[in-house]
Amino acid sequence: LTTNWGAAPELVEDGVTGVLTPSGDVDALVAALEPLMRDPALAAAMGKKARARVEEKFSLDAEAGAIADVYRRLI
Repeated sequence: LTTNWGAAPELVEDGVTGVLTPSGDVDALVAALEPLMRDPALAAAMGKKARARVEEKFSLDAEAGAIADVYRRLI
């Protein structure tokens, strides 16, 4: 659960790996948090999917590969 500000939308797939809410919107934050508090299994499933997404897209190997691709394009 995070706001849709900064890098958060790049990290969180809304409704799949977490929930994005508008920055500063307390009502939206409460509305997003309530279902996760009522259903810990849903929260845990989102957490597992989030970890898998981060490991796939933002692991050291993935980041190194992306940097290498930039250098390859520059040569």
